Amino acid sequence: MSKLENIYKNGLDEFVIKVDRVTTQRVDTIEASFEYLDPDYQDYFSDVFEIEQLLNGLAKARNGEMASIKGTKSGVLDITSAKLAFNKSDRSLGGQMPIDTTFDHFFLDAFTVIENGERKRHKRDISIGEAENCILGVLKKDPALIRQLDARVFEIAVSAVLRDIGFDRVELSRFSKDGGTDILAFYVEGGVNKTVVVEVKRHKDNVGIGVADRLFGVQHRDKRDKSLLVTSSAIAKGVVESYSAHTETMSFMDFAKLSELLQRDSSWSQSPSGLWTQAAPVTENRSLT
Repeated sequence: MSKLENIYKNGLDEFVIKVDRVTTQRVDTIEASFEYLDPDYQDYFSDVFEIEQLLNGLAKARNGEMASIKGTKSGVLDITSAKLAFNKSDRSLGGQMPIDTTFDHFFLDAFTVIENGERKRHKRDISIGEAENCILGVLKKDPALIRQLDARVFEIAVSAVLRDIGFDRVELSRFSKDGGTDILAFYVEGGVNKTVVVEVKRHKDNVGIGVADRLFGVQHRDKRDKSLLVTSSAIAKGVVESYSAHTETMSFMDFAKLSELLQRDSSWSQSPSGLWTQAAPVTENRSLT
């Protein structure tokens, strides 16, 4: 077992929540764990938790509920937006401490560590579950956090946004060796199935024409219907105009557009095809709220 990273360490060094990679017969899995650091209690107050339960517990806590996560050794981790408490199943003495960072950052740190573990190796369909809803809620509250996400969590966030605005299915590629495709997004337009190849760039600088050209090449190589370039920064001047003048199959989503989509009010509605320049308006326009 090799430690990946702490996702929360109490300021007084009394306990720590961390994520470990466990390799068994060349198969990697990830375990979340709690350890009470007092040498008199460390063995007694420690436990391991299933990763999805931990994520869902964090999501519930952010939404104002108290989440109780049971570990493999019968320990119980109680999570609220203000504090963490660890007890044995009989509620005997355990650690209890306030969260001394904002809960949103705590959640994003946890999600980042988990995503950069075993799960990044595999492609998977993205659904809007508790963890994804929590990410959307965090970013809606403060879109500037988009710029602080690491590359993999930014891909997750973009995938969740695409699902949220109405794509029927969103497939996240493996983090490395993805063949130039970070995300595939699917929807139906006018009774016809459409596939969109999505490139996600976590950049500080503006994204230039070279990135757009490569994505356009992948679209045609893989015979996809459309392509979408998403960035946490901005698109260099002239790139959008250049492509809009020559094709109706490529679109762009920069930080400003992402912020707009995250902060739309309940009356906002759009079809996924609205991301593209249309020669004629699309007759099918589902309400996405």
